[in-house]
Amino acid sequence: MPARPTQTADSLTTGSETAPSQNTESPAIETHRFEVGTPSDDNQSHKPVDVANLVAGSYFGNVQADSKGSSRSNVTVTLTKLDPYDVRVTSDYQRIGTVDVRLELSDLNWIMTDGGDSVLIVDLNKNPPKLEFNPHGELACVGFKQK
Repeated sequence: MPARPTQTADSLTTGSETAPSQNTESPAIETHRFEVGTPSDDNQSHKPVDVANLVAGSYFGNVQADSKGSSRSNVTVTLTKLDPYDVRVTSDYQRIGTVDVRLELSDLNWIMTDGGDSVLIVDLNKNPPKLEFNPHGELACVGFKQK
């Protein structure tokens, strides 16, 4: 098996890491909450990754499915940092409501929820980053980060 490239905090924000190869098997997703990278020769410690900073901001997109209604276009979802691993999700679309989620970093260069009944994934490989959000399993919202 070929060695995986080392992931650094810089590659997370720029998406410069090589994308994993596509195959027919589903890869196991490893997640990391605290640190990425390797210590340098001068014994510096790992740099912690503030995943909430990487995803904080506004995302513009659509509600593609809703268990209690129809889809909706032109929705803004805002992720606000609460601490290095938690964000508050709000939206201009009332059905999304306000949801606090805990985040972790996957080895696929995704930021995703760490438990709970709401699924949030931000794909840092996309430019701009892509948000997929499913609050409480009730609707599916997809959008892209705004600058």
